[in-house]
Amino acid sequence: IDWVRLNAIGPVLDVGSSDGWTFYGTLFEHQNLDLDRYKIRNFIQAEALHLPFSDKSFNTVSINEILEHVDDPSALIKEAIRVAKNLVLITTPDEHSWSQEKAPLLTRDERMKRDGFSDPKAMQEHFTGKNPYCEQMVPEGSKEHTWHKWWFKDEDIHNLLKPLSSNYTVEKLKQGGFVWFCCKIKMDE
Repeated sequence: IDWVRLNAIGPVLDVGSSDGWTFYGTLFEHQNLDLDRYKIRNFIQAEALHLPFSDKSFNTVSINEILEHVDDPSALIKEAIRVAKNLVLITTPDEHSWSQEKAPLLTRDERMKRDGFSDPKAMQEHFTGKNPYCEQMVPEGSKEHTWHKWWFKDEDIHNLLKPLSSNYTVEKLKQGGFVWFCCKIKMDE
């Protein structure tokens, strides 16, 4: 969150905002957007792959912790680039570098077994049923978006970004056994 806040230029579109935690309490002018509906200010429910905004609508588009959840990460980044005027900021986990106690690279089924859940619905309720800001999740049976579909390595991130922009940087941030890729794409002028 600190890295995103330090690099963002408002106004910001926070794609996959969840309950708005990235820009909550800041002075940034920002629009929250998520597939699930949240009862928070400045919120719109929409799909990240079909952003309901015109080209170059926001100085910064922030994609935090959702790249690993979508079927087509390249399409998501292209759509973010389309609506960004200056920057696209991306964070995604580097689970290959996580400490073992953080249980990296687990599939949904492996995690269910480890945590003692008998079915995906019970596990989903454990994680999402207690969020007081979430008014409506996507329809039952279509919650696959909450599970990781990608486990990026260094070369994967570069192979993903290189065809989309020649003006990008990738940093790694480490904290408490976790590691993230922090990517910044600057729009060509």
